[in-house]
This record gives sequence, structure tokens and C-alpha cells, in this order.
Amino acid sequence: MLELAIYDIAGSRVRNLMQEKASAGRFSLIWDGCDEDGAMLPQGVYFVRLRTPEGEQTTLGFKFIQRVNMKVWL
Repeated sequence: MLELAIYDIAGSRVRNLMQEKASAGRFSLIWDGCDEDGAMLPQGVYFVRLRTPEGEQTTLGFKFIQRVNMKVWL
């Protein structure tokens, strides 16, 4: 199961971008800057966390300044 989620600075998950069974390969996702309810998130620092079937986790931090489409390749 691949899981890709956005977290705020307090560590709360604000958006789950992907949670599905997938085989190895390339994936492309676009995050629109909104939370799970479709509300635009405020400017600030956010983190992207990727979990893989092997239990590996990757966390990347970024500063969200304005609404832009963000592509993430897995």
C-alpha cells in the first residue's frame, strides 16, 4: 500500500493524496493546496510523507506560499 499525505507544522494530516495498492513504477500526483474538505490551506510550512509497502518513510518539508499545482513523482 502506498500512502502519500500532507501534514501541517503541528503534525496533523491535512490531506491524503494517495492511499492505494500499487506496483512499482512512476506515479504523478497534483496537490491543489486544499485540505480534505476542499478548503484552501493558509500559507505556512507543510510536510509530505510517503509510506511504502516495505515500511519505508520519506518526509519532505516545504513552505506553502500561494496556490500552485504541485506535482509529486513517486
